[in-house]
Amino acid sequence: RNERLVISLQQGMLVIDRSEAGIHQFSEKFPAMHSMDINILSDREIAIYLDRSSVEVFVNDGKRVMTDIVFPSAPFNRVQLEKKNSQFSINYITSIWAK
Repeated sequence: RNERLVISLQQGMLVIDRSEAGIHQFSEKFPAMHSMDINILSDREIAIYLDRSSVEVFVNDGKRVMTDIVFPSAPFNRVQLEKKNSQFSINYITSIWAK
């Protein structure tokens, strides 16, 4: 199982890629990348909320918000953070795991 949900910042855009995030055969339009311009925001504080079937990303306390639904074949059980740009820093991570 190589399902994954990718959230990234690319050239001033916030991108959610759910093309490999699970079940999507019911529609050819479902496995997609969705993006939003956040270039106009000078400082960016990003909060990400994940649950069993959705992801919500809030930028600067809701000045920009993205929500996407996913249908993984099994619950996601790992989060991987990658910092590829020295302009960004990760200040803190909080998690709440519920069964």
